[in-house]
Amino acid sequence: MFLINQVIIFTVGASLASFAVLVGMRVPAQASVIFPRSYCDHCSQTLAVEDLVPVLSYFINGGHSRCCRQPLSFLYFIFEFIGGSSALIIYYILVESYRPELAWQLLLTSFFGIIFTVSDLQTFTLPNSVMKFFLLFSFLYQLLFYGSDIGWTTLGSLGLFSVLLALYIMKPGSLGAGDVKLMVVFSLLYGLTETILIVFLASGLGILFFIFSLVIRRGKSLKKLPFGVFLFFSAGVILLLDSVFLSFF
Repeated sequence: MFLINQVIIFTVGASLASFAVLVGMRVPAQASVIFPRSYCDHCSQTLAVEDLVPVLSYFINGGHSRCCRQPLSFLYFIFEFIGGSSALIIYYILVESYRPELAWQLLLTSFFGIIFTVSDLQTFTLPNSVMKFFLLFSFLYQLLFYGSDIGWTTLGSLGLFSVLLALYIMKPGSLGAGDVKLMVVFSLLYGLTETILIVFLASGLGILFFIFSLVIRRGKSLKKLPFGVFLFFSAGVILLLDSVFLSFF
């Protein structure tokens, strides 16, 4: 019974992640996330039910589309696995530690993180239409769990926005407009201290990735860096460390 519950929870999380991937692909292209149904990236044929089973479909079809046998991006598997794993961690946090605020942080980070990561990797943009929802849910989160401090938190977020906006204006290209908005939303969801920690970790990872890319590309630098990807990855790392810390103390 325990194993069945884990499989169900993992499947639900992986399915949400699969939907998040679809949103991340279609929203930047200004396409509907509802119609048409999911289709093959190569031949545009509508996918059958057996093609949409999270994680398993990738392996059953040998990493290729069933309709035209073209190779599928491994990112599909990675994001679905992340979604399923996040669902299991969220369940553990709620049942074992009963920290609903941490569970909600991880849920919002995982779902919106996948959307923005897919979008940033494809188009180097963080869509405003999705950012509005992330801002709304983050504000509601802050209101629900830390309502008495909402005034100070909002003030801190506005202060951070002012600093980042000044940096964005004075040093064009140092930050993307989407990155500025994302960090402000982070300050609502995580608080200023953890947001600063996330930014430092993301910056360090971004620098390491840039150096690595120079070596791989033999001195040719990348024109753009999807910094939103590093921000969400860093946020996920810090949240996971929080959950591990709770399991020991």
